[in-house]
Amino acid sequence: MSAGRISKRGLAERLFATCGEWLIGLGCYFISIRPALLPEDLRYMGIDAQVLQSMAPGLARWLSKVFTVMGGFMAGAGVLVAYWTFGGCCWRPHWRGQGPLWPTSEKAERGSPGLLALEPTR
Repeated sequence: MSAGRISKRGLAERLFATCGEWLIGLGCYFISIRPALLPEDLRYMGIDAQVLQSMAPGLARWLSKVFTVMGGFMAGAGVLVAYWTFGGCCWRPHWRGQGPLWPTSEKAERGSPGLLALEPTR
């Protein structure tokens, strides 16, 4: 193999790492930046924001919780993908010596229901 070529395993690791980073970034976007209703949501439903607010006053607050939990799940999945890529990848012969995946998966996936539990209810 030439020095400039990437092995198939190296390419797969980079692809997995990129997917993990993308999931973490997407989860952070859903948690912190994404509004409850986008303008295209209102256009698709064919309703004005004020009419929707009067018909369903708690919809925006509920959707905010939904997107926070969904973002936590995405970020947790991204942490797992990144962990598997950088430290505990199952196709590496030495992966068993790096410790079990369970503690990392527990920490990563604790975020989704944990974020719902931290959301104040009104």
